[in-house]
Amino acid sequence: MDAAIKCMLDSFIQSQKFSVRRSLAKGFRKFLATDSDKTQLLLHTLQKRFKEELIVGLAKGANFEDVFVHVETFADIAKELKIFSLDGFLASKEFTLNGYRLEGTKIMRGVF
Repeated sequence: MDAAIKCMLDSFIQSQKFSVRRSLAKGFRKFLATDSDKTQLLLHTLQKRFKEELIVGLAKGANFEDVFVHVETFADIAKELKIFSLDGFLASKEFTLNGYRLEGTKIMRGVF
């Protein structure tokens, strides 16, 4: 059902004048984004955040194994992206297949 709604909205939006498309796409954003899109966006955002933490950590003399991202910090970043729940992402296979693991309130990356 969600795929049909997305397809219908995409077609409708693309059939409009360019000046109207942007506002329509913005208004229907929550219907156009799929879980897969959100997962990829969160994965990219987490990777970017880890790189930032790694740079800071290495500058302070930390080891790679000591670098982590707080779940609360990541949730705040996700909220800025209009994603209000991380439960599905943190339990997804994409999360673990990319080397991430959850340890309490920390997201860790590396060898298990």
